[in-house]
Amino acid sequence: MLAEMAQQENALFFSLIETRMRNDHLNSELYIKDYTTFRADRSSSSHGGVATYIRDDIASSTEELKLFSNGTTELLSLYLRKIGLILITVYRPPNTTMEEFINISKMIKEIISNVESSTEVIILGDFNLPSIKWSNMSIKGTTREGKQQALALIEVMENDLLIQCIDMPTRGDNILDLIIMNSNGLIHSLEATDTVMSDHKFITALANIGSLSISNNCPNNMYTRILSWISTSMVKT
Repeated sequence: MLAEMAQQENALFFSLIETRMRNDHLNSELYIKDYTTFRADRSSSSHGGVATYIRDDIASSTEELKLFSNGTTELLSLYLRKIGLILITVYRPPNTTMEEFINISKMIKEIISNVESSTEVIILGDFNLPSIKWSNMSIKGTTREGKQQALALIEVMENDLLIQCIDMPTRGDNILDLIIMNSNGLIHSLEATDTVMSDHKFITALANIGSLSISNNCPNNMYTRILSWISTSMVKT
């Protein structure tokens, strides 16, 4: 089902959150035609993990910048050189401590601090921070630990002028899954739809990225469908 959707939409990339992959899962087991897999697995348990599938014509020049798991949170950072995009995929589960999350926020800061002004950045994933009201960046109804982590994420965004663009619930009544970017207007036409594969919504978006905006493969010669992700268990254990 996921492979069919990716190929039908000609998605530039899609990311999976909480994959439950382990180091002994081979990429050949996860193969999707026309896509290359990049993963950050969690070796200490059967939960967690993130993966990003990059379309082969882009993957050939894609560089892995950071791959991280501390047994609780995961981060996978890629530089899609062909289109000048840094893509960061994050999973932060509920009940994560500030000590565990601080590694993620520091790595995001470090990656962004080295970004050239012409490079686009997209950070996406399941952050599980429902206490943030994104319309005014306020925080309410959470624990002390939760507030500290929400403030840490907001601080990163404010320091680097980042924008969070999802304004619709992604699980129940909460916005748990986020798309954060460094360019207003980069993401276009967000959709959140129910799926049998997860209790989170399936998120898709159009994005206007550099030279791809005039490609013959792009709808209306303006936008290419680049992004879809789902918080799900891709590999059953």
